[in-house]
Amino acid sequence: NQALEAFKEIAQNHPQHRSAPTAAHIVLDIYNIKKDYASLGGTALEFATIKGLGDSKFKQEMETIRAELSFKQIESLEAKNQWTEAGDAYYGFFRASPNGTLAEKSLYNAVVSFEKGENTPKLAETSRLFLTKYPSHPYSKHLGLSFAKIAEKPARSATCKMCSIVSLCDSSISLAWTCGSMNIERGVSR
Repeated sequence: NQALEAFKEIAQNHPQHRSAPTAAHIVLDIYNIKKDYASLGGTALEFATIKGLGDSKFKQEMETIRAELSFKQIESLEAKNQWTEAGDAYYGFFRASPNGTLAEKSLYNAVVSFEKGENTPKLAETSRLFLTKYPSHPYSKHLGLSFAKIAEKPARSATCKMCSIVSLCDSSISLAWTCGSMNIERGVSR
């Protein structure tokens, strides 16, 4: 604890010193080793706001640490099979930072969590957004297949909203709804 306090004091009280960013990283490393994620996140936020401590790259690293900690917290929901709650958390993360470094990953994780939680309306919403924002992403093919699986289920109201998006991600799948009927290339029909 003495080392932690000494390095923290350097970062907080002498931010202009050339060793201050290194001291800040050591403090964060200590919290990480201790698995004290609350202190890690709070201290990263504090360090990001200290005027003169580090450059823009340092400030971005602090934001990345905070973002990764948010993911760790969401992963605990997944470990408890609380899929809809995890999906909501990932989607909230995406909405808070739609252009951040983890935006794509958070939105895709929301889609997967809603799929596992069998929350069709939220799956439709997040899938549509993912395909619109990232149409050429490699995961888009998986989403197209997910649409096909969902379309086979009786829950038509949320599924109908998804159908027009499928053609964006996989040309081998085309869905069309006509009075509740479904046509999927290569043969599944109702």
